[in-house]
Parts: sequence; structure tokens; C-alpha cells
Amino acid sequence: MMERTAEPVVDKGRVRQGRTCVACRRTAPRAELLRVVRSPEGGLVIDWRGNLAGRGAHVCPNRRCFEIAFGKRRFDRGLGPVERYPAAEEMLASARHATMRQIETLLRSATGARALAAGSEACERAFAEGRALTLLLAKDAAARERLVARASQGGVPVYTMDSKEVLGAMAGRPATGALAALDAGLARALAKACARLVAMS
Repeated sequence: MMERTAEPVVDKGRVRQGRTCVACRRTAPRAELLRVVRSPEGGLVIDWRGNLAGRGAHVCPNRRCFEIAFGKRRFDRGLGPVERYPAAEEMLASARHATMRQIETLLRSATGARALAAGSEACERAFAEGRALTLLLAKDAAARERLVARASQGGVPVYTMDSKEVLGAMAGRPATGALAALDAGLARALAKACARLVAMS
């Protein structure tokens, strides 16, 4: 679905409001982990907005931790015995879908705010002007190799989507081979969401 071809932008700073992953036991800021709560039906649901009632437990948003947490019933310690554990693959699919929706929302709002360079030529200009901060590329983009090289030279993270049709649709555009974030806040949010998607693939 998505591949990473460069390291994403990472915010540096103090760890605040740390939570511990039930699978790997890593402590991280709350925003880096997914909160899981017990549903009224006795199963488990991901608390996407962090506002569902009840006790919660946390898991890293990657395939390995999902497989351990859901496959080995690691939520029982924090939430008490859970009647029905969903399959790890089911929860991963749900998490990937939600992350794709988040990326789509970011891209569409960026299109409206003119914070996005769309198309290979526009991305080339953005690189030449030093404005490209995160690059999304379609696997079938004609200028793929050239843009990856430009991104590598500038230390810009690159993420790959399935096709020009998929990438264009996410930004509310016709088929598009390349999109570059021109705004620092957008670039960070896109890099974070895309890195999460890569980790869950």
C-alpha cells in the first residue's frame, strides 16, 4: 500500500504524558501510541480520538506489536479479561483504513490552502525553490526516479502510494504522479501518518 524510501521528519523534544505499549513495553508520548478500550459488547476497539470512556491500554501502531498485543491477549492485564479478542489482522486493517482517511483529509485541506505542489513539474519547481518538505509519489509516476533523487539530495522524506489514480483521488484531483508538502506543519503531519501506515503494512 505504501512504502517509505527515506526517513520521515521526527519531532524532537521531551517525552510528555508517556504511555507503555502492552506488547513491546516501550514508553512513548501518548500521541505516538494507539489507545484501546473495551467495547460495551465485550470486545476491543481503538479509541481514535482518545475520548472514549473507561480504562484504556496502549499499543504501538505497527504490525509486530499488534500481532503480540491481540494474538497473546496482552490487553487483559490493563483492561481485565476481554471476552472477544479481534484478530490482529482485522485491527490492522481498521487502523490502516483510518490512517489513509487521515492522510486524505490532510491532502484535501492542503489542496484548498495551496500548501501542496501537485504533479511532477510542480514538485520539481518546489525542489528547485527549496520548498518541498515531504514527497508522496505514485509507483507508476513517470518522473519517479528523478524526484526520488531530488528528495534524497535535500533530505526530504518520500512515501510511495499504489498508483497515480489513488494519489490523485486522495487529494481530490485527477490522477497525479507526485505531491509535495510546502508547509512545515503539513509536512510533519503527513510524514507521521505515512510512517505509521508503513509500519502497519
